Amino acid sequence: MIFTELSKLYLDSVEFDQLELNTQAMYKSWALRVPRMATMNAKEMFHWLKALPVRAGTKNLGLSVLRGIYSWGELQGFVDANPTTPIKRFRSTVTMPKGYTKAEINAVCAQAASPTEELCACFLKIMFWTGARPREILDLKWGDIDYDNSLIAIMGAKKREKGVVSRYCNLLPIITDCLQELYEGERRHGDDTYVFKLPGFSMGNRRLHINYARKRLQLMGKRVGINKTLRQARTGLATSMLANGYSITDVQQTLGHKTILATQRYIRPSLKEKAEVFKGLK
Repeated sequence: MIFTELSKLYLDSVEFDQLELNTQAMYKSWALRVPRMATMNAKEMFHWLKALPVRAGTKNLGLSVLRGIYSWGELQGFVDANPTTPIKRFRSTVTMPKGYTKAEINAVCAQAASPTEELCACFLKIMFWTGARPREILDLKWGDIDYDNSLIAIMGAKKREKGVVSRYCNLLPIITDCLQELYEGERRHGDDTYVFKLPGFSMGNRRLHINYARKRLQLMGKRVGINKTLRQARTGLATSMLANGYSITDVQQTLGHKTILATQRYIRPSLKEKAEVFKGLK
């Protein structure tokens, strides 16, 4: 039995409509649109998957689907063996890019030449010094900033609906100065107003859009020869904290990672640090 027929039998046997939409799309793309895999053996299938211009995680998702369908066919007696069993999971070759440095943050923010660019520059500074995610910063409201205790409540849209605070960040003097320069030291339109509210919308509560902020900051960075993304602001804070003696647990709590495995991606020991470790072993 060829793979295309096997995949159709499998999809007919499960309650396809009850699956999540992304799961349905995954099964359709990998199970119904690869008829050329019908005559492939394990080695050919591996090289075909390896050559696909997609990330390793996407390849592994497809491999899981193929492996599951063949395992089902083997149990039902439609096929004699599972050809995907010898195929190992793919590993990502992408390394964590170097993050922003303090000097680069100041250089990019110094290029602000309009009220909107000043808003984006303040957004980048707060993201760097708090380690919060881009959307978490854009969802900040004036009521989330506690000037008395020097704290910022990080919530996000989903957490805000439930009234749950994800974590707290320190309201550093550099962040306070940034907000004072931008908003002249006053809260505008009440505690329920977005901090990063677009200029010119005094009657509404329309916040800065993440895609606009990303493109504007990239243009500001190109003026000084810096080509980095918003995510690299978080990376810069994480690597700076680790370089200054903070533990990986401190970095995990600052960035809001659920598991420490995600935080371990930011550990990039230098050659000098490696030499000191081996020197201590002698």
